[in-house]
Amino acid sequence: PGGDDLVWFGRIVPEKAPHLAVAVARSLGRRLTIAGRVGDRAYADDVLGPLLGDDVTLAGELTPHELAALVGRSAVALATPAWAEPFGLVGPEALMCGTPVVGFAVGGVPEIAAASVGMRLVGAGDVAAMADAVAEIWPQARDPRFRRAVRGRAVERFSLDARTSALEEIFASLSTRAARAELPA
Repeated sequence: PGGDDLVWFGRIVPEKAPHLAVAVARSLGRRLTIAGRVGDRAYADDVLGPLLGDDVTLAGELTPHELAALVGRSAVALATPAWAEPFGLVGPEALMCGTPVVGFAVGGVPEIAAASVGMRLVGAGDVAAMADAVAEIWPQARDPRFRRAVRGRAVERFSLDARTSALEEIFASLSTRAARAELPA
């Protein structure tokens, strides 16, 4: 259904940069919930810990059901990779919940966004541009029709059934080519 808060989820490590999501949320005056397992204790304690407060909470590691519920009741998910992530799961997972995503255009993330509805990208590390993109998508984030479209396209593109079908097509094509290559001339 969406909601009034932002969400960030993933491993709590410097290369995922949840501290940048905090900067975005605070620049917009919005609450942020961070969910995920701590992968770098020093980063979590020394960088992220001091940023927590009434407006930024740490939910910790959640079950898949709990995470889906949190993401689904959030207005927008933030994706702040600080490295060239080959394929980030945050985008597809949030979109599958009907929650729009604003993220940094790094690594394979633009490929995910190109096949999606409700995903906006900004330059790597550009907190101001991310805040602007969140503000831009905010009015749509609570529209049930928009959220259904976001989820519908994500299911069509990223669901297990869709991915399995795509892989089966690739394997069938490879099998056919291999069989042709083995035919005597």
